Amino acid sequence: MASKQEKREMIIKRDDTTLDRILAHHKNPDAFELSASDEMQLERWREIFALLLRGYTKTEIVNMWVKKGISMSQSYVDIRNTEVIFGDVMKSNKDFDKALFIAEVKDFIRRCKQKGDRKGESKGYDLLGKYSEFNKVDDAQFNAEKLANIKTELALDPKQERALEQFRNKGVSNFNDLNVIDIDHVDVKEGGDGS
Repeated sequence: MASKQEKREMIIKRDDTTLDRILAHHKNPDAFELSASDEMQLERWREIFALLLRGYTKTEIVNMWVKKGISMSQSYVDIRNTEVIFGDVMKSNKDFDKALFIAEVKDFIRRCKQKGDRKGESKGYDLLGKYSEFNKVDDAQFNAEKLANIKTELALDPKQERALEQFRNKGVSNFNDLNVIDIDHVDVKEGGDGS
């Protein structure tokens, strides 16, 4: 049986992409060493990330890379891989700006309350409600259709109605001799999609 180290090496030897090898190295540097070319690639991605942190746009970075002799398509692939490893700087900046804006709005509401400015306070609450996204559903699994009040109707012939009425009144009834047809249905399970 192969040792753990041999299994890890086999994973790397199976035509993994540079991104896969660098991600494996980030997760466990002792088990996954990088080759010289992978080190150079990682250094390039670090440089892209530093440029993104400094506020350079993706287009500006691509233009810089093209001037260095790297193709435009490879530059965009490098930016995408950088975001996979280090995260999307623009999204983080947008989230930070949003949080900063919400803090400013809360401060504005506090100042309006102190001054007794009801109109300004109302405007602040409107902004807070609009940009805080309180109405946004956090749960990606949430399905509003499951909460819909669907009217269920049963079609029973008179014999089946009498048997059901007998069961309701006496608590016992013989349903075996009724000619009931089974229909297609979906079992609804907790937290699932019903399949």
